[in-house]
Amino acid sequence: KQWYQRRVAITAGGAWVINPGKSNQVYLKEGATSMLKVEQGKQLEIRIKPVMTNKWCYFEHDGHGKYFSGSQVTDALGRECLGGSHCSNPDDDPSGPYCMVNTTSGPTKSTCGIPRCIWDVECKQGNGETYRGNLERGQSEQGHEYECQGWGQDFPHAHFYFRPTAFTEAKYGLGMHNYCRNPDPQRQPGLWCYANTFYTEYVTCKVEECSLTKHPYFEGGQSKYQSNRAVSDIHLK
Repeated sequence: KQWYQRRVAITAGGAWVINPGKSNQVYLKEGATSMLKVEQGKQLEIRIKPVMTNKWCYFEHDGHGKYFSGSQVTDALGRECLGGSHCSNPDDDPSGPYCMVNTTSGPTKSTCGIPRCIWDVECKQGNGETYRGNLERGQSEQGHEYECQGWGQDFPHAHFYFRPTAFTEAKYGLGMHNYCRNPDPQRQPGLWCYANTFYTEYVTCKVEECSLTKHPYFEGGQSKYQSNRAVSDIHLK
C-alpha cells in the first residue's frame, strides 16, 4: 500500500486518538511529534491545535503575556538573559515578555520581541476553551443579540461558579471583563457568556474556527523563534 506521510507537532489528548464526536478527526498527545500515515484513497481531515499559544507567542489580553512560558533565553537583540532566565512577564508589562540583560549601565529590563498570538484571539479552536479574544456580544436561543455581563459581576445574573480567580484566569481567560469565554468545556460546546439582560441568562458567541481561516498563528515581534505558520492544518483527501 502507498501511504501519505506528514510530520506534525500538535497538542491534544494521548497518542493518536480519534475524536469520538467526529471520526474523521485525529489528535496527538500534547507536544508529541509523529509520522501520520493515511491510507491512499481514504478521505481524512485532521485539525490540529498548534503548540504556539504562550510558547511561541503571547496573548495581549492575558496581562500582556502574563502566562507566557516559552523557552526563549535572549532578548530581541540576542543578548542573553541574566542567570539563564526565560522571557516572561510576571508584572503585566505592556511591552510583553521580557528579561533582564547586562548593558553598559548595568542590569536592564529588555523586551524579548515575542510575537502576539492571532489564533485563539481573532478566531477560536474547538470548544473555545483557549480563546482569548475580545468579543463581548452573543445570541440567545431565540436569536436575539445581547451584550455580555462581566464575569466578576452579579447583576443582572448572580452566579457562584465561573468567577475570576487566579485559576480561572490562567485556565480559561476569565477576568474583570465581559469577553466571551468557555470556562465550562465539559458541558458547553462553544463560547458563551452571561447576558447583560433579564430576558435570558446566557448567550452563545459566534467566532470563526481558526482552522477554516487564513489567519497566521502570530504576528509582530522580533523573536528569533518567529516563523510563518511553523505548524499548519493538514487536509488529506
